[in-house]
Amino acid sequence: MFRLIIIALILSAFSSRSLADRDMSDEDMDSNGKIIGGHDAKAGDNPHMCSLRWDGSHWCGASIIGEQWVLTAAHCVLIGDTYRIKNGTASLHCGSIARSTSGLNYNVSKIIYHELYDQHGLHDIALLQIVGKFELGSKYLNKIEMAAKDTDIAPGSIVKIIGWGMTNENITTLPEILQTLDVPVVKRSDCQSIYRDFYNYTVAETSICAGGEGRDNDSGSPLTYNNTYIGITIWGKHCARVGYPTVYTRVAKYRDWIHNHTGI
Repeated sequence: MFRLIIIALILSAFSSRSLADRDMSDEDMDSNGKIIGGHDAKAGDNPHMCSLRWDGSHWCGASIIGEQWVLTAAHCVLIGDTYRIKNGTASLHCGSIARSTSGLNYNVSKIIYHELYDQHGLHDIALLQIVGKFELGSKYLNKIEMAAKDTDIAPGSIVKIIGWGMTNENITTLPEILQTLDVPVVKRSDCQSIYRDFYNYTVAETSICAGGEGRDNDSGSPLTYNNTYIGITIWGKHCARVGYPTVYTRVAKYRDWIHNHTGI
């Protein structure tokens, strides 16, 4: 667990930097994610976690929220207005901490992304419906409860990131075992200040920021607080740079949208 003083010092240091010191471009940003400094998750601790696959290969994380539904990031399924993952080529591997072995595979029958998604960090959320139903309720396969509507997590709260993101910026091979790490929530205004000079991405009221100690997450994967689903990993500074938090879609702000499409 990280001491809160660390994040305060990091944010203080970045608030005093000049524009030249913090100049960023599209190449600096990372929407694929890494979990640098994480550790292997225990079997059964995250039964909601799934690997979203494109033509059989891991592409993003996703979380089970109901008998037929998982939640992920819109940028995981789209490039612009074109489907990156089309119905029929997308599948989910769930029920295992192993990325490529054991577990159960499910075909995706429907993809719904937010109608206001704009590729720059706003409304980056998507629903996937599977063929058939998940058999929920076991230690290894179950849904996760979502944060109540408009819930906001206080800065400094310790939250958990989960995913199969790369564990070292110099290693391009994904870990076989699910990774997890505790990180602190960063005050939204501080996060906005850190990223204010990068005009292509937005930190809004619909966002949560967390981390900043050089650790990042796997795109589409969940951010949780006390076993409640609070965020979807969407973007951050390339290579999980120290002082740059990861930005997450705030699930609580989309409960009405989720309910309208799923009844959940």
